[in-house]
Amino acid sequence: MKQNKSWLKIKQYAHIGEPLSPKNKHDIQSYVRNEDKIAHHAFFPLIKRNVTKYHYKKTTTTSSKVKRAKTRPICYATHLDSTIYSLYAFKISKYYEKFLYENKISQCITAYRSIPCGNRHGNKCNIDYAKDVFDFIREKCYKEDVAVITFDIKGFFDNLDHKL
Repeated sequence: MKQNKSWLKIKQYAHIGEPLSPKNKHDIQSYVRNEDKIAHHAFFPLIKRNVTKYHYKKTTTTSSKVKRAKTRPICYATHLDSTIYSLYAFKISKYYEKFLYENKISQCITAYRSIPCGNRHGNKCNIDYAKDVFDFIREKCYKEDVAVITFDIKGFFDNLDHKL
C-alpha cells in the first residue's frame, strides 16, 4: 500500500509541555530521526483520562430504552513524544503492510491501517468498512448460505500482554 501521508503532524493545541512550532520543523525532524537521541529520550508518562459516553439500548422484555454508560480510558502524549510515536508507527506500518500482502490477508485486515477511499478524498473510516461488509454479505447471500457473527471482547486492549 502506498504511504502518501507525512508522519510529522505539528499540533499546537494547549497541552502539557510546549507546543511544537512549524518554524522548528527541521530541528524536530532531526531530533526525532536521531536513534541515539531517541534511545535516551525521557518520555513523559501518558496523561490518562476516562471519557464516558451514553447510549440507549432497547430492553428485551419491553420496547422501552435504557440509558447505558460506556467509559473508556483515553491516553495523551506530549507533543514531542507524540511526534516520536508517529515516526515509528510510520516506519512499522511499511513492514505491517508488507506482511499482510505477503500472507495474502491485506484484503481482510483493517486495523491500524490507512486505506484510501476509492471514490473520495481521504481514508476509509468505520462507516466505510461496515458498508463493505454489508455489501459483501448482500452479494454472497444470493449465491450461497451466509452466516454472520458479531461480537465485542470487553477490555481486549486493556488486557493484552505487551511483553508478547
